[in-house]
Amino acid sequence: MHLDALTPWIDARHLDDEVLRGYREAFAADPARMQVLEGFLRSEVADRLAAFMASEADFSPERGLYSVEGGVDEAAWEAAPEEDRFFRFGKLRGIKPEAALSDNALTYMRFRSFVTEPAFRELFEAITGLELGPSDDFGLHAFHAGDFLLDHDDANKDRRVALVMYLTPGWRPEFGGALLMRDAGGGERRFHAAFNSLAVFDTTAGSTHLVERVEEAAGDLARRTFGGWFPNRAA
Repeated sequence: MHLDALTPWIDARHLDDEVLRGYREAFAADPARMQVLEGFLRSEVADRLAAFMASEADFSPERGLYSVEGGVDEAAWEAAPEEDRFFRFGKLRGIKPEAALSDNALTYMRFRSFVTEPAFRELFEAITGLELGPSDDFGLHAFHAGDFLLDHDDANKDRRVALVMYLTPGWRPEFGGALLMRDAGGGERRFHAAFNSLAVFDTTAGSTHLVERVEEAAGDLARRTFGGWFPNRAA
């Protein structure tokens, strides 16, 4: 791996060869082929990304229905029966003009470029033991009180490995927004959105997952994430 490219961003504890071997073995043995890593980013990186998302990023509301591919407007979503409502959350629209050159925004832009580099992909090959292709399929999301994403899998568009980093300091289990993973054997596990943790899983393992509704107890605090997908490596 290109450690020189990784160490400015990723906590060094996750870059040790023996640690990575343990991740691969645990990933392969897991019923959903999933791993959750705590303290994934260097603390100063996680803090800057969290600050950017909290006050400098501009999110727009997104809504979706099971019966319609892609997003729908608010009127269509409200008119649909509740069982057809697939998701509601915020998606990054851009950077607020007054924050365009802030240290936090510049950190985000550099990080967003870094995740498309070979070193980042190779790290996830080392974590999962899978051969992955290059990707620019990444984005920021914010779940406020009442937001959710219901049961689905990510096995589309040649997506092979999904990853999500949780970037809300102080998030607590009672705020909701947990990732509920259902493996192919019928087992269920719930993962709370602990700050600076990473969830990574194989989209072809036959599992489905959802993001539980964010509770009113969260108040004005949003469950903010950076996530995306890597495809299979081309033959």
